[in-house]
Amino acid sequence: MLVLPPDSDALFAEFLRENGVVTPDAIRNVSGTPSGKLIETLISNGAANEDAIAESLMHFFGINHTAVDAAMAAQRPMQEKLNTNFILRTRIAPLEVVGSVLKVALADPDAFNNVNDVKMMAGCSVETYVTTLTEMGKYMQALQSAPAGKPVPAKAKAAPQAKVASVHRLPQQALLADFSGKQETEQESHSEVINFVNEVIMDAVLMGVSDIHIESFREKARVRFRRDGVLQDMAQFEEFLTFNYSAVTTRIKILASLDISERRLPQDGGISSDKLDKAVDIRVSVLPTVHGERIVLRILDPDAANFTLDQIGMPEGELKKLRKAINSPQGMLLVTGPTGSGKSTTLYAILKELNDGKINIMTAEDPVEYDLFGIGQVQVRDDIGLSFTAALRSFLRQDPEVIMVGEIRDKDTSDIAIKAALTGHLVLSTLHTNDAPSTITRLINMGVPAYLLNSALTLVLAQRLARKNCPHCRVKDEAISKEELISIGFPEDNLPEPMIGKGCEQCMETGIRGRRPIHEVLPVTQAMKEAIFKGASDSELSAIAHKEGFHTMQEIGRDLVRSGEISVNEYKRILVLE
Repeated sequence: MLVLPPDSDALFAEFLRENGVVTPDAIRNVSGTPSGKLIETLISNGAANEDAIAESLMHFFGINHTAVDAAMAAQRPMQEKLNTNFILRTRIAPLEVVGSVLKVALADPDAFNNVNDVKMMAGCSVETYVTTLTEMGKYMQALQSAPAGKPVPAKAKAAPQAKVASVHRLPQQALLADFSGKQETEQESHSEVINFVNEVIMDAVLMGVSDIHIESFREKARVRFRRDGVLQDMAQFEEFLTFNYSAVTTRIKILASLDISERRLPQDGGISSDKLDKAVDIRVSVLPTVHGERIVLRILDPDAANFTLDQIGMPEGELKKLRKAINSPQGMLLVTGPTGSGKSTTLYAILKELNDGKINIMTAEDPVEYDLFGIGQVQVRDDIGLSFTAALRSFLRQDPEVIMVGEIRDKDTSDIAIKAALTGHLVLSTLHTNDAPSTITRLINMGVPAYLLNSALTLVLAQRLARKNCPHCRVKDEAISKEELISIGFPEDNLPEPMIGKGCEQCMETGIRGRRPIHEVLPVTQAMKEAIFKGASDSELSAIAHKEGFHTMQEIGRDLVRSGEISVNEYKRILVLE
């Protein structure tokens, strides 16, 4: 299991504030301080006393204080395993070995994240103690000036920018070292790759990222985070990744239990990790390209499975229609939209509401994203013949009341789903269509007879996820013309004042702060059934629905533009269908 270190600096800063060691203003002044520099910055600013900081560290980690003498640097234990470069980088001072336990000292919360690396390198148990920043500084200075030590690596020195030429390429075999008798360079390399991968994933989890893209090209490699639905280049990872791409990909493949020797075929795996007492599951996809293996890590936050129908952002009137459909004893409910539009979150919210322990619920998913207690979830595996169709056939012999099929992909799946909906089952599924009315014609084009569709289909829910303007930096969007507003459906005599986020610290200069769903709910009423039977087109179905109170996603989106919640560009990105 991958263990991600906690965001110790941020947590410790909050601990100091709550316990009155530093003022809230002092904490605000150190916002954005580089990792590992929190205490140094607070002391240099005169915001805190280092003895008080050391005492707070003792309470924060629940460990004792120890005195550290500079002379200890020369007599430090396990010099053959814990080399000078490693100690300078981790900022953990080895003091002595008592029995089979290595005693070490640290002076800042960020250094605690490296304790596991010390255990691995030393090959024994480690007991941690707190010392002051001054004593630790003297120890490190004495260690750095010792003649036996190797040159300090560029990132351990004070130089703010390391040149590309100074970055060394890590040997591939370092990742497989058992540290029982390997050379020091391999030990350092292994630790640096582990730290790099941990840091990438940790940053992504803390930022609420949904996907991590790790890519290699002819001249460089890069890491991109998908945040609020948009990919952002993470330039701080580029240099290390460019020179150590193969080692990083191997490390990720090891964590995901994939074949590290297979570089010709795609592979899929997963990583489970603990982050601040919250389990995070990561789906890993490896794809060979002409410049190396491309890796995408999908971060599945279990909290997403905890959304209820009341929390998914649907208006009360539309929610009432949805609840009426899911509380029917039989029928089919379809959720439609492109990849990443929140369909799975909506389906899980529906399942959670239905899962009262009194009915049998079965799901066929590819993949199973969230583990739901009390529900029989099946992972579809086409490679062994366990397709959606095969799973559905088996479900009908499992005495279910509710069946969820991850996606209707073909005629066979749609046929069985329709038949299940007609024989006393509530069937939930997804489909990729542009809007709710076109879902009906799509099913007919797939070969579902209109008379069966009339009897089985009860409701279609189409949705999108819209990026919201940051409320802290929202300003009038001067770039939007009157003609552009009219072109997306606003009446000429009632044009809104469009808003856009200009970028600030709160939104990481993106202008975006979170996302919200936009739903259109289409119940299949008697009038709709008659129109379906007569072969009505999408526009005819939409016209009938409007007479019965149907609101399109475009209408809802224009209301959000008028309120300033989303920008015109965001409206056009997700709701203008060309």
